[in-house]
Amino acid sequence: NGVLGLIPGHEAPPEDQKEVIVQVERKGIGRKIPLLTTRLKIVGKYAILIQGCKVGVSLKIQDANKRVELCKLGKELSPENWGIIWREPAAYKPKEFLEQEIAKLSDRIRILSEKASSKESSDLILEGLSFMNVEFPCSAKKQLDELRSTVTPTIKGHHFFKSCGGRISAALEMAEKLLEKEGNKDKIEQLFREQIQSEFPEKGALVDVEHVKPSGVVLNLGKATIEALDAEMVRYHRTIRADGVYDGLGVEKKAGDKAVSEAKPGEWYIITNYFSSDASWKGAYININTPIEVYPKAIRYIDLEVDICVSPSGEVKVLDMEKLQRAYERGILSGKLFEKVGKIVKNLLATDLIQNILANFI
Repeated sequence: NGVLGLIPGHEAPPEDQKEVIVQVERKGIGRKIPLLTTRLKIVGKYAILIQGCKVGVSLKIQDANKRVELCKLGKELSPENWGIIWREPAAYKPKEFLEQEIAKLSDRIRILSEKASSKESSDLILEGLSFMNVEFPCSAKKQLDELRSTVTPTIKGHHFFKSCGGRISAALEMAEKLLEKEGNKDKIEQLFREQIQSEFPEKGALVDVEHVKPSGVVLNLGKATIEALDAEMVRYHRTIRADGVYDGLGVEKKAGDKAVSEAKPGEWYIITNYFSSDASWKGAYININTPIEVYPKAIRYIDLEVDICVSPSGEVKVLDMEKLQRAYERGILSGKLFEKVGKIVKNLLATDLIQNILANFI
């Protein structure tokens, strides 16, 4: 059908094998071509059949007896050369129901085999499920918190803390169970925040800087050291790793340069000042982005394409408005967000912010 895909090297077939059945993998956000896999999956609501895999049980099923029961059942029902991964809802269904589920999925394996033997090269054999990876920025998480709180007890910042995973997510679940029973929200929220405080970075900590593009690609800008972190300001610095040119500034970028970034929580921009190894100021970028979020191991935000550049000569440039326009035309950014970015740029150019930057370094 003319669509190219990439098979990971460890799954590549032998050179003398001209054809292989592949499936589009769920991961690979932002890739220009799809990432493929030869480990075929047949997905059901309660189980997933995976070619060449052993029996497994979702980690969300924590009852030890139920895990043993499902493992045993999976070994009994697994089709030849296929394994079963039981999904969380399987824990609440009777054996007969799960047997029917596996029978239906096994029938799809039979159909797959029959169609594969009769199809020509590069043909679609079976339609899969459609998946979408959605990045919820800071403001979206807050709105989701408000919606959730209308139907169930909700800790402030629920969706952010949930996305942190690990101990923070587990502590959140415990806190919200307490909310259901006791209802003393202020006290429970205070205890929750005290419990998770040590999981987050402090002054001097090293974190990754995750610069998320509208396409979904996550650019790791490298390790940064946090200089300040409180309700008023987040400031961090990182060392430039490669030579080049600072777009818009027309200034040479050299490995060893220092980038010092700062942002106010809730603001839609980050100011980054660039310095040479001898501390000479090379210029500044004002990056338009969603409000930054400080995770246990990373600072993360979504880049909204547009930058305002301030050079030592006093020249000010707005870069990449055309990229913002293209993202809007492709439906990646909504009309509302497109207009918001334009207003942010206009407002920043009208304030004293740029003059203050120049006054600090010239």
